[in-house]
Amino acid sequence: MKIVLTTGCFDLFHPGHVNYLRNITRAFSYFIRVVGLADDATVRRLKGHDRPILGQNERKTMLEACRYVDEVHIFSAFLDENDEEQAGHKALLDKICPDVFVTGPRSPNQHIGRFLKPRGIPMQIVDANDFTTTKLLERIHAKV
Repeated sequence: MKIVLTTGCFDLFHPGHVNYLRNITRAFSYFIRVVGLADDATVRRLKGHDRPILGQNERKTMLEACRYVDEVHIFSAFLDENDEEQAGHKALLDKICPDVFVTGPRSPNQHIGRFLKPRGIPMQIVDANDFTTTKLLERIHAKV
């Protein structure tokens, strides 16, 4: 069976996440769908000190309940505090050995192409809508 891998924070699981994962399923219907879930330290570094809203185990539980996900692996995108390359993706790629890596059009993951190329893993862009956790938080704050 072939494997498709995507990675992300998936903080405050919302319709944008569902649409993205559904679109991956439509594009790769016969693949095992694996999510590399950014650990809490990675989310803080990428999104700011007040994130994630939900911890990595809570986010993992929600992803595991989604019918568009077969496996979830928590990983650290950064090897250390000096890592600007998100080289932790290399270890995840070696662990999962995906046939395809999928990312969204706005995702910063597009930079990891240099980790994919030597492994012969193609990158595919799968669209989602503009619903984001940041926009959801803005809506919540506006109502408080």
